[in-house]
Order: sequence, then C-alpha cells, then structure tokens
Amino acid sequence: MVDNIVLITRGPIIPAICKLNLEQAAALMVLGQAMESSAGDPTRAGQIRTEFFYDPFIAGDKAFHANRFYDICKNLPHIQYYLINTGSVGEGFRFKDINVSHTMSILDSLIRGGLEDWVDSPTGFKVPASIRAVDDVLVHPERLYSETEFAEKQKELNKIRYEAIEKVGPGLNPKVKKVFGKVK
Repeated sequence: MVDNIVLITRGPIIPAICKLNLEQAAALMVLGQAMESSAGDPTRAGQIRTEFFYDPFIAGDKAFHANRFYDICKNLPHIQYYLINTGSVGEGFRFKDINVSHTMSILDSLIRGGLEDWVDSPTGFKVPASIRAVDDVLVHPERLYSETEFAEKQKELNKIRYEAIEKVGPGLNPKVKKVFGKVK
C-alpha cells in the first residue's frame, strides 16, 4: 500500500522537505513547479517554471484533471503528502546545496518514521523540527535572509503560483484554487 506521495522541486526558498495537506499537494501538482535548468532552456536557467502535473502532454480540460486527482486523493485519507527540494536553498553567498546525501537522509528519516515533530514555516507549509544528519538551515531557508527579504521572496513566489493556478480556469476546485491566495 502506498502511504506517501512525494513531489520533487527546486527553489532557493523552498525547504528541503515540507509536509503538505491535500489541497497544497493538489495545488502543487497543478503547478508542476521546478527551476529551469541550462539543459532545458539556457536563457531561462535558474528561473521558476511551471508544467501542469509535471507533464507537457496532458490534453483536455486541466481543471477536470486537477479535480479528478483531488477527488481520488480525498478518498485515500491514509496518504501523506510531501514536497522535497532537491536543489539548494539560499542564493549567492548564502547558497547551501542540498546534496544527494542530504536527500537520502531526509528520505530515510521519512520512510522510517523519524520525522514526527512538524512545525509551521513562513513558507506556508509544515517542516520537520529537525532531521538527523541534515543542517537545520536546509529546512529553514528563511534563516538565510532577513525577515523582510524572505517575506518579499515568498510573496513573489506565491504570486507566480497564484497566477499559474488562475490559468487553469474557473472549474478548478475552490479549495485547491485558494491555496496560495490572491497576492496583492
């Protein structure tokens, strides 16, 4: 039986692992958000990109697909949802790599039930209080910035997320649509 759905992304203000609720997981699937690489489009390397359900070949009504995913998951209450950042946190002199050994430690702790104390993060998600063999700053990227600077970066990311979700159309479940709110 599958107990966990783990979404993978990259981004300098996204914690190394976040625990999501169902609506957040569905919204992030709608976004299919990642950082563009130089192998994909060198002119946009390092910029945030979105690809609905991480799949450029989905045809038909996107709201229908997203709502179907949400409805299926809603009927599987035992499932836990997570977002893992496999890139890095911070930028410039504050850059901290999330390397393979960090990711393996995080997944090992997740699978073995070692991530029990989840706390609120200014990212809007839950993060573990600590992870064995992983520097705390990787799950608390806000510590790399001033409070104001991090809040501005988070606001900009949520704006990008909100605008991408809005493009799915009015048929998207309102609980999924409002996850990142309207950013002013």
